[in-house]
Amino acid sequence: MWGGELWYCAGVVITSTDNPKIKAVVKLREHRERRRTGLFIAEGLREVERALAAGLTAVTIYVTESTADPEIESFANALIHGVTNIACDITRVSDRVMAKMAYRDRPEGVLGVFEQPRWSLDDVIQTGHASHDVPMPEEKFGGISEKQCEEQSGEARVGNARGMRETWEGMWGTRGGMWGGRGMWLVAVGLAKPGNLGAMARTTAAAGASGLIVADGVVDAFNPNAIRASTGAVFGLPIIAASSDDVINRLKSQNIRLFAAALTADAMAYTQASMLGPIALAIGPEDVGLPQKWLDAADQCVVIDMAGTEAGGSTKAGHTTTGPSRKKPKLNESAGETWEGMSEGKRGKTCGRGAVDSLNASVAAGILLFEAKRQRQACDERRPSPQD
Repeated sequence: MWGGELWYCAGVVITSTDNPKIKAVVKLREHRERRRTGLFIAEGLREVERALAAGLTAVTIYVTESTADPEIESFANALIHGVTNIACDITRVSDRVMAKMAYRDRPEGVLGVFEQPRWSLDDVIQTGHASHDVPMPEEKFGGISEKQCEEQSGEARVGNARGMRETWEGMWGTRGGMWGGRGMWLVAVGLAKPGNLGAMARTTAAAGASGLIVADGVVDAFNPNAIRASTGAVFGLPIIAASSDDVINRLKSQNIRLFAAALTADAMAYTQASMLGPIALAIGPEDVGLPQKWLDAADQCVVIDMAGTEAGGSTKAGHTTTGPSRKKPKLNESAGETWEGMSEGKRGKTCGRGAVDSLNASVAAGILLFEAKRQRQACDERRPSPQD
């Protein structure tokens, strides 16, 4: 069904939506078909170009016959004439056929079918620290000492998806620093919204983290909405879906400290938790939060301070069990207090300043990822360079 070598026939345009190739593309909207074939759709010029730039294997690229976009036409011509050295089928289709294949209401006129990158849990979660102890940082991060940086540094051995390599650079070659992003994973537990998954992938890549792990999720990273929300980050970021038990066991076997975003009795503010060394940040669904097994496995639970909550102004990322009250506070009538005259602070604390009782899961993930990145950069600034 799918092509192999570069194929293009000038003047041939697919105009029927009943064409077998077109039907096969339409089926890729379904998770079951993507899982069965190992293929996915990248829709739009930006997404197709980024998938190619990430080194993914293109199977077929479809372009409308009457595109008025000079960028798309230039892109198609470059593929047709072999300028890009990309071997895949280039197929022209009618506007009607493109609309049938496309997920968006207003397709741009270019759509690609690609092979999904294949990662294993062992590929994604590699630190190079499993064979020796990593000194644990101070319990609270109130500024990093030079001694602490020295203890945390050690020999830089980086685990990437293709194996182990020694380097003083960052995970992706440009994101430098001993702990800049390397040895940091985001774990999305029970994720059901493809938009959230895509946004998390985008943020994970922006923070320079090592990868995104989807535990017990019901959506995949190559859902069209996830791809769009990620702006193509899912193409190059190591992403793996696995069971919670497998993920937890792998993290523990690699001596990776687990931080759970959860409002528990022993939770601390995320800014006070030291996030140096290999770490995983677990985020649960916004409505129910993390399952108990993740709280039991966590080395530390963390909360994000949020205005308008009753429990010390804190909420757990993605979910709260102590959301703000939606009722007006009791007036001190004996003192002549009225609602209009009540202080703003009292109204805000009791009523939640608009009853905001949780953060979007992807927003919470971004806050935690970039706090970890900030701490690691601060440590790097105090660590002598390899040349010293």
